[in-house]
Amino acid sequence: LPGKSSKDLKTATKSQVPVKEDPVAILKRKLDEAVRDERYEDAAKIRDELQRLTGKK
Repeated sequence: LPGKSSKDLKTATKSQVPVKEDPVAILKRKLDEAVRDERYEDAAKIRDELQRLTGKK
């Protein structure tokens, strides 16, 4: 592109790539929401999935 250095292009490309969020962080946020909304069955399923992913019991 005229007027753009290769550094500018690399920066633009990097900033446009969506960053994947950590699946554990996503599940923790969903767990918090489920508990807050008093959806305890959903919360238990999410908790179990978190334990499976992290290897914790």
